[in-house]
Amino acid sequence: MTKAGFFEADVTPPVGLYLAGFPGRHEGSQGVADPLYLRIVALDDDAGERVVLVTADLLKWPRDMSWRTKMWAEQELGLPSPALILNLSHTHSAPALFLQRCYPHWPIDREYICSLEQSLREGIAAAIADLQPTRIEYGLGEGKFGVNRRLPDPETGIVTMRPNDEGYCDLDLPVFAFHRDGEPAALLYSYACHPTSRNTLMISADWPGQISQGLKEELGDGVMTLFAQGAGASIMPRVREGDGEQQYAEHWRTVANGIADFARSNAMREIELELAAAEREFEIPYDMSRLPSRDELMTMADPHDTEIPAGFRRPSACTSRAGGWRRAWN
Repeated sequence: MTKAGFFEADVTPPVGLYLAGFPGRHEGSQGVADPLYLRIVALDDDAGERVVLVTADLLKWPRDMSWRTKMWAEQELGLPSPALILNLSHTHSAPALFLQRCYPHWPIDREYICSLEQSLREGIAAAIADLQPTRIEYGLGEGKFGVNRRLPDPETGIVTMRPNDEGYCDLDLPVFAFHRDGEPAALLYSYACHPTSRNTLMISADWPGQISQGLKEELGDGVMTLFAQGAGASIMPRVREGDGEQQYAEHWRTVANGIADFARSNAMREIELELAAAEREFEIPYDMSRLPSRDELMTMADPHDTEIPAGFRRPSACTSRAGGWRRAWN
């Protein structure tokens, strides 16, 4: 029987910590616009396979923390490294967790980072301990709140960071709804879009936080809401806080209502999990003229030791500008 277990913790940092994401910031945070959360779901299928998905309202995991966590989970919990998926929303209004050469003026808070890592370990263990029979529904929705943010000048060829309605934008918005004893327990959705709708000195989960609040108002405060970021490096939100506070709040509430309505619609179908996980680290060149094709990416990402259901196999990438590395997950 399919099982799921959940964990949620507030990981909002103390006010005063420096926020990562926008290089123009030269002073610490000045308040909290909305809290940051660590949310985890553990999944078991009928064959005994297990996958744990960690999501959090943060910008980037430190690379060493990611691998320490994976090694700890394998040694202490018997969870293979590929089966632990670490996914951040990439909000640009969260604290810096490691020093970056491109932003050397951002100091970090070691006490907060150590506390976060401890919460991460406790949360993974707690989600696994919470595994219970759960009915899971899946549907592939559509989101139109993102827009391509690479606008080329037709005369000079120079690309600027502005909305480009003609540029590529992945509209897919997968939704998973989890039910226990006939009641909604959690909702997981994914979308590819930068959380850069706010650029202030206030701590914020950005638009995923706004959607989470809206989903809880629609589905119930006891329903845990998880967001998994897609490959949204070239996508920005259409509506930003600078467009007007009321318009900003109403826009994201409307988006949240749409996701909630979809999750309650006939478009959702019950599924039985067939879990598999694989990981491989590789480099993707910065030179756009040498970028690999989709088929080449899939070949690079395939470790040849795990079969992944074709219907759920999609290439995605998480980038680290400072380190120049790429990671892809299936």
